[in-house]
Amino acid sequence: MNSANLCPRFVPVLNRIRQLYSQFNADFSMQSRQERYGIIMEAIRKVIGQHVGAVSEPNVKNIALVRNTSEGNNQLSKGFKLWEGNTVLLWDENHPTNNNVWKLRATRTKKVKMFSLKEIDCFNWTDERIVTEICNIIINTIRKTEGKTVLLSFSEVSNISGICMPSKEIVQRLRAVYPDIHIHIDGAVSWGGLEINLKEKNGIQGVDCDSFTSSSHKWLMGPFETGIFYMKPERTKNFDISIHAYDGKIDFEDKLPEDTSRFELLGQRDEANIYAFGQTIAKHNKIDGNDPKELKLELSFFKMICEEN
Repeated sequence: MNSANLCPRFVPVLNRIRQLYSQFNADFSMQSRQERYGIIMEAIRKVIGQHVGAVSEPNVKNIALVRNTSEGNNQLSKGFKLWEGNTVLLWDENHPTNNNVWKLRATRTKKVKMFSLKEIDCFNWTDERIVTEICNIIINTIRKTEGKTVLLSFSEVSNISGICMPSKEIVQRLRAVYPDIHIHIDGAVSWGGLEINLKEKNGIQGVDCDSFTSSSHKWLMGPFETGIFYMKPERTKNFDISIHAYDGKIDFEDKLPEDTSRFELLGQRDEANIYAFGQTIAKHNKIDGNDPKELKLELSFFKMICEEN
């Protein structure tokens, strides 16, 4: 499997998608679609939130269901209001949508700075030294950068070298020195292969990054053209949206949502793939043995609604 690009879907997920396509094809009325979307979408969002340790407060959405990691990354570089007059810091092994795109949108007053880990000896150094030196390189790069650095963005797992970044330690070290910097993590190659804990999971404190993007078509082995864009709701005011279309209920929002759901106003979606997200998460929970009672209930409810529609 080339998980840096695409993985096959679990067979139960593929079967679920086919079943959903048949069900939806039998009834494409706007009323049915609005009802399905309103109920199932929030169930799926909650299931995903539990899986990545990002359960939100009631009536607040911190996860947008986007089409892939690239779309989430582009929402950042296209709409970052604080970039003007300042600098964003990127790892030189980032994916092009989290590297080249920033450079293409840079101007004389919107600057990009790169950091490299080529001096890190991953074969001979201890894990503790590697983590310390990675954090030191990032902080020292910021200190030497002229002007203000307002965003740090890195891939959690490099699709070039395979280096797995110590995300939690980076966030902790950076917060202690530069608490206002927006920290974004590209998790395209980590979700499904690594344990993801963004806020809190099973009583364990999460990474605490400001935003995180990932796709379901890599190691998660889920539906194509589905992904997540997590952002702390209080940070969304710093970003304009790059696409403004219908939401899933086929409503047009003149006033943008104040939470992360503002990034999923994308127009018509492939509902079958989105709804099959639930089946994908259920499969992973069975594999890793993390299948809490409340998640089982949520998935059972989701399955019931799908079958009724």
